[in-house]
Amino acid sequence: MNQTDLCYTSAIELGRLIRARELSPVALVDAVLARIERLNPKLTAYLTLTADHARELARASEGRR
Repeated sequence: MNQTDLCYTSAIELGRLIRARELSPVALVDAVLARIERLNPKLTAYLTLTADHARELARASEGRR
């Protein structure tokens, strides 16, 4: 699944993929952050982005699996 597909996948399916270890939380966060980085200059949907914190939480989640 490519990064764009991940951004359009339902939360239920993403949860299933993570539980099945077919998708890592870090890969999901990276996909979403890449999309935000690409689109936000035009959309200005996010004023504050805590990318480092999001990655830290994803790594912690991955460690608990």
